[in-house]
Amino acid sequence: MNPASALVALALGFGVALAPPGAALPPGNLELCARWREAHGAEKATLANHLGAINGLTKNQRLAEAQPGDTQSLYRTADLQRLCRTP
Repeated sequence: MNPASALVALALGFGVALAPPGAALPPGNLELCARWREAHGAEKATLANHLGAINGLTKNQRLAEAQPGDTQSLYRTADLQRLCRTP
């Protein structure tokens, strides 16, 4: 990742962290969050990884990559819960 991309990702991450719960979510996030709340196992991990990636959330382990069939998310559960809270 080049320095300019890193700064953009960092700024987006701060924007998500500072935004009020459920506010200004990118299109489709509300649907993905609803599906994530109801999902289990590999489906829940896949949805969590997608939400984490498109919203610049913090990974549990730096540089970790998702593998097909993973049942554990790469992203912190607390961050996903905060992202998916509704007002």
